[in-house]
Amino acid sequence: MHGWGVETWSNGLVYEGYFRQGLKQPRGVLRFADGDVYEGDFKENKISGKGRLFNLSKKIMYEGDWLDNKMHGEGFYIWKDGRSYQGEY
Repeated sequence: MHGWGVETWSNGLVYEGYFRQGLKQPRGVLRFADGDVYEGDFKENKISGKGRLFNLSKKIMYEGDWLDNKMHGEGFYIWKDGRSYQGEY
């Protein structure tokens, strides 16, 4: 796989974005079966770089830095009750 494409899994996960030499990178959108959506950077199949996650079921949002599929670095988080945090993760 190389270039733009769509990959789907039987569990409902869908990746739409770019591939380089068979790996998800550099950017794409990952849609989870529960309705959550991540859009942003990928590196070697992992969420890494800048991106945002919308958790529709819990009505929360995180935007910022990611490393190896985890919030890592500077970011901004909003909870469903309106509270927010900006800082290091």
